[in-house]
Amino acid sequence: MVPSKRSLGSIIFLPGDGFRLPTKESLLAEIEFRLAGKITEEIIYGKKGVSTLGALDLNHVVGMLTINKIIVGSKGRGAEDTAKIIENIIKECENKVRETLMSQRDKLERLAQVILEKQDISIKEIDALGIF
Repeated sequence: MVPSKRSLGSIIFLPGDGFRLPTKESLLAEIEFRLAGKITEEIIYGKKGVSTLGALDLNHVVGMLTINKIIVGSKGRGAEDTAKIIENIIKECENKVRETLMSQRDKLERLAQVILEKQDISIKEIDALGIF
């Protein structure tokens, strides 16, 4: 997580061992990962408090799903059908992430407070908080 003032930070993947074609499961996991920041901001600040980074993450997710039409099952369908499939996938992922975050809300609030206070926090410091 890369702290960023009120947005509570950006989440980035560390470099891995190279590019791989995504599976449907890995694509959905990445979508959930990318939506987590936006949903965290919604939980902490309300829907009107979503930062530009949260909105950009949502745009990125739409782009990922559009590019991966074969994986999400919309290849060969019209634009309207594809848009509906993408919308449904995003809603399902958002619901799953929101449910997970809400079940851990106390930990989420504590982590958000530390990030707002410190701005720079390492994984070791997060571990030291004992909230995960």
